[in-house]
Amino acid sequence: MFLKNTYLFKLNFQFFAKQNISEAGLKIQKQLSNDKLKTLVGELYRCGSTTVDGSRMAAANYEVLTGDYIKGKNHIKKIEERIINLLHIIKNQELNDNDLGFANKLLEKMKVSLKGEYE
Repeated sequence: MFLKNTYLFKLNFQFFAKQNISEAGLKIQKQLSNDKLKTLVGELYRCGSTTVDGSRMAAANYEVLTGDYIKGKNHIKKIEERIINLLHIIKNQELNDNDLGFANKLLEKMKVSLKGEYE
């Protein structure tokens, strides 16, 4: 019984976790085939974001320019962590041409956001 309840909890948690992705993130995910890359996109585009495009890159960019956190969270650190995640995905996953091209563009966007030049 415990295992069954644990399994159901995991399924429900995964469902609700996926629902925390913004419309922009879902749109991007549909164009990708690699699951780890899709997960990373979900972490970068969250529901309830107060930034222009709903991305953590925009939040980090704002923090670089103003020195203020959005909702009390350090998005600069989150972007630095996601860059490391993305580099691991690029290095260790077998990405098709579309996913690899997207991953490289995303990496550049993240780096630009840390310079305060994200648009």
